[in-house]
Amino acid sequence: FLMCDYEDLKSQTWQFDFYNKNNDTITSYKDKEVLQKKSKVHKEEGKLIPELKLSEVKISFKDALSEAQKELKDSPKKIITLIQTIDKPIFNISFITNTLKLVNVKIDASNKELISSSEENLLNFGTKDEL
Repeated sequence: FLMCDYEDLKSQTWQFDFYNKNNDTITSYKDKEVLQKKSKVHKEEGKLIPELKLSEVKISFKDALSEAQKELKDSPKKIITLIQTIDKPIFNISFITNTLKLVNVKIDASNKELISSSEENLLNFGTKDEL
């Protein structure tokens, strides 16, 4: 997991989260330091979090980022990214742009293929149609 200003991306350190299926918790590490021990997992009740098998990750974050940037129409201000397993390993990269758009891009971590891309205006989040 990584979240930062886009311009600071190269100087940031990734956070690593390890899931313990025995007690259904996550412990988070950054720079060899424990950030949180045995945190509650945000997931569907009764579901296990699938293991991320690093041997299946064939592309670098740099390559995934390069592919994700092709989906941008505006300059990014912030970036949130993680690598996770959803049927297969994916890079899940979200940008917040200078025009307050949220662009989410999912890239297959084994072959650099685009899985999905979406864009939403952050100003529309939480609004309801009052008809």
